[in-house]
Amino acid sequence: MAHPLGIQPEGNMYIHDGPNIRESSLGALAVLPDALLLDILAPGGGGGLTAADLGRLALASKALYCFANLEESWKGLVLEELGGCFRWAGCWQRTYLLSTGRITQQQEETARARAEQEEAEERAAEDAEAEEEKEQAAKEQAEAEEKERAAKEEAAKEEEEQEEGRRGSKRRKTGSSSTAAGNGAQGSAKGKKGAGPAAVKAEQPGPNSKAAGAKGKGEGKAAKGKGRKADDDGAAASQHEDEAAAGPGPSSTAAAAAATANSNGVAATARRLPLLRRLVLPGPLLTTEEEADDAAPGTATAGKKVAASSSGSSSRALCLQRYLQVRGFYSDLLYQPWFCANFEMPPDWLQPNNIDRRAGLTPEQFRVEYEIPNRPVILTDAMSGWAAMSKWSNDYLTRVFGDKDVIVGNMPMPFSTYAAYAAANADEMPLYLFDKQFTATAPALASDYHVPEQFGEDLFGLLGETGRPDYRWLILGPARSGSSFHVDPNATSAWNALVWGAKKWVMFPPGVVPPGVHPSPDGADVATPVSLAEWFVNFYPECAEMKVKPVEFVARPGELLFVPHGWWHCALNLTDSCAITQNFVSAVGLQATLSFLRSRRPEMVSGCAHENRCDLYDRFVAALRTQRPDVLATVEARQEEARAKAREANKLAALFRHGPESVAAAAPACAGAAVAASGSSQATASGDAAAPTANGGGGGGFSFGFGLSSGGGSSGAAAAAGGESAAAPAGGGGFRFGFGL
Repeated sequence: MAHPLGIQPEGNMYIHDGPNIRESSLGALAVLPDALLLDILAPGGGGGLTAADLGRLALASKALYCFANLEESWKGLVLEELGGCFRWAGCWQRTYLLSTGRITQQQEETARARAEQEEAEERAAEDAEAEEEKEQAAKEQAEAEEKERAAKEEAAKEEEEQEEGRRGSKRRKTGSSSTAAGNGAQGSAKGKKGAGPAAVKAEQPGPNSKAAGAKGKGEGKAAKGKGRKADDDGAAASQHEDEAAAGPGPSSTAAAAAATANSNGVAATARRLPLLRRLVLPGPLLTTEEEADDAAPGTATAGKKVAASSSGSSSRALCLQRYLQVRGFYSDLLYQPWFCANFEMPPDWLQPNNIDRRAGLTPEQFRVEYEIPNRPVILTDAMSGWAAMSKWSNDYLTRVFGDKDVIVGNMPMPFSTYAAYAAANADEMPLYLFDKQFTATAPALASDYHVPEQFGEDLFGLLGETGRPDYRWLILGPARSGSSFHVDPNATSAWNALVWGAKKWVMFPPGVVPPGVHPSPDGADVATPVSLAEWFVNFYPECAEMKVKPVEFVARPGELLFVPHGWWHCALNLTDSCAITQNFVSAVGLQATLSFLRSRRPEMVSGCAHENRCDLYDRFVAALRTQRPDVLATVEARQEEARAKAREANKLAALFRHGPESVAAAAPACAGAAVAASGSSQATASGDAAAPTANGGGGGGFSFGFGLSSGGGSSGAAAAAGGESAAAPAGGGGFRFGFGL
C-alpha cells in the first residue's frame, strides 16, 4: 500500500538498499522522535505554523517536505482557522487553499476538469484491460475444454480398440476349437504341425490390438502430461505477472521492477489511486516533474482491494493536487494514518455474531429478559413502521437540511459542506455528524420515526426538554467513521436504530475494559487510539484471547440495538451509514443513574450546561418525588436495603479482623507504642488485624510492629503469628512480625 508521499514503514528500511534519508534531511532535528517533531511543526494558533510556514518548510528538505504536506496537519489548520466554514475540494490541503482564496474557482474548475478527464481515461484503460483479461480467460477456458474433449476422445478410441482386440481374440479361440473337432486326431495333429502357426500368425489381433491400445494410452497420457505442464507453466507465468503487478507491498523492490515492465494497461491501473490522492501546495511548491514510476508499483491490486474494502470509503476522493514521491523516507508514525485509512478489514473479523436478535418482544418480555439482566439485544421489527426507512436517502436529507448548520465534530457546519466532504474523503478517522438538534433544524424528520414501545419510559423526561441532559442524536458518517470506545453518559441506557448502512459493533460488559483503552481511575477521562481503524489493527486480535469475550456483530438496516448502561462499546461504519440514537432512564436503570449523579462531580455529568450539572441530582430527585413518587420510593428502598447489607458485611468482616480477645490484647501494644513515643522513640504498625492473644483467639491475619529507643525507656512492638504474641525488649529497638492462619 503506497503512501502518496512515498513514506514507508520503518521495517521496509531493513530490506531496501540505502539509508533512511531522515537523518541527513532533518539535520539537528533528526535526534527528535517523529511524535515530538509533529508537535513542534503542528500548524495553528498559539505559536503554531501557518500555511505559509508549511510552504516554506516543504522547500527545505525531502523529510520536511513530507512533514509539511501531511493531510492531518492541513486538516487541523482548516478546522482551527475556518471551523466548519470551508469549501471541500477533495483533500484538506486544497480545501484550505480554495477556502482562503489562494486558488481561484476557475483554477479549481480547470484542475477538476483535467483530473476528471484523466480519471475517465484511466477508467477506460482499466475497462479495456478488464475486457482483455476476460477475453484471455475465455480463450484459456476454450483451450482447456478442447484439451479435455480431445483427451476424452482419445480415451474412448483407446477403449474401443481394446474392446475390438478382446472380441478378435474370442473369435480366434472359437474357430480353432471347431477345426480341431472336424478333422479328427490326425487332421488335428497335421493342423497343429502346419497350419497352426500360420493361423496363429494371421488371426492374432488380440496381442497386437493390446499393444496398439497401450501405445495409444501412452500417447494420450503424454498429451495430457504436456497439457498439464502447459497449464502449469501458464499458471506460473500468470502468477508471476500478478506478483509483478501487485507486489507484496511497499517492501518489494523486485516487484517494483517487475511492475514497471508490465503493459500500459496494468501501469494505468497501478497509477489510478495514487494519482487521485497526491497533494502539494501550488506556487513555489508546485512541480511539473513527472517521475517514470510516478505511482509506487504494486498498488494495482492494493487499489482494487481498497475500493472493495469493507472498511474503505464507498466513494472516491478526487484529489486535484499532486505529490512528489520521496524515496528512502521511513516512519511508522507518519505511515500509519495512511495505512489505517486504506486498511481492509479481514472478512473473518466481520463473522462474529453472538448477540440475540428478537422480534415480537412485548415491553414486559424485554424488561424481564434483557433490561433487568442488563443484556444487549437487537430488535428486528421495532423500525418496521418508520417512514425514515423509505425516505431518508442522502438526497432527501440534503433537501431537508439544505445549507443549514448541523453539528459535526462538536462544531457547526453547513449540511451541504458535510455531504460534499463525506462523499469524497480519504481520512483515517472521518468527521462524524452527531447532531442533537436535528429535530429543531429539520422538524420534518421528527415525524419520520417514533420511540419503540419497549423504550417508552424515560424518567429524564420529567425535567422537560430544556432541563434534561442531551438525549437524542442523528448520526451520519462515511465509511471508517464511528464512535470510539465509551460508556454512555450519566449511567443511562440507549437504543441505536440503523436506517441505512452497516456498523461493526464491539461491546464489553461493565467492569471489563477493552484492550487498548485506558480510563482514568475516576472514569472522567479515557485514553483510546486515535482512530477506530487503529484500534482494530492493533488491539482487536487480543479480544480472542480474553477470558470475557465481547459481544460483537454487524448491524444492518432496520435493526435497533439496545445498549445497556455501563457497557463499553464502539461502532465502526463499514459503509456510509445513517442512524438515530436516544439515551433514556427507565425505572430499571434509575438506581444506577441516581448513584452516578449523587457523586456531585460536575466533570462527570454529560449533556448539560456546566452551571446545571451540580444540581442535576437534586432537580431530578425533586421531579421524581413530585411526579413519580412510587418509582422513587422503590429505588430508595432498594438503596437502603443495599446499604444495610453493606453494613452487615462490614460488621462481619470486622469480627474476623478484630475479635474481642484480640482487641484486649492490642491495648498493651498500643500503650507500649505510646510510651515509646513519649520516650523519644517512634512506633509504627501496619496490618489488617491486631495481635491475637496467646491462646490464638484472634483468628488469622498478619501484623507487625517496629520500635526504636534511645535509652532505658520502654520501646515496644507487638507481633503475632497464629496465636503467638511478643513484645520488643526493653531498652532497645526491635522488629517483630508474624503471620497466622
